Amino acid sequence: MDTCAAFRFYVERMLTTGDNNGMKVLLFDEETLRMMGLVFSRHLILERGVFLHDYLKSTTRKKMSFLMGIVFVRPTEANFELLKAELAEPKYRKYRIYCLLYTSPSPRDRG
Repeated sequence: MDTCAAFRFYVERMLTTGDNNGMKVLLFDEETLRMMGLVFSRHLILERGVFLHDYLKSTTRKKMSFLMGIVFVRPTEANFELLKAELAEPKYRKYRIYCLLYTSPSPRDRG
């Protein structure tokens, strides 16, 4: 399985597993948004019930308790702080949190 197919499979499961059916909002960081744009079209995302998408760091989102929030971010300190603030004042019915774990090459591996 190539990297794009693996990523696509992970996101498909993220959007359709368990009680993730229904209307959703997808919250990203910059990195995960770029990756989603490479493997999913907006049409495919909409077909999975995602009606809104935005950055986790956005401060202009309105409270919409009829939507389920799916958070897809890298596990960084900054993202955890943003997530803590988001959950302190929830804007959505409930949240599912997914992290994209990757490692950057070490200086030794860069040659």
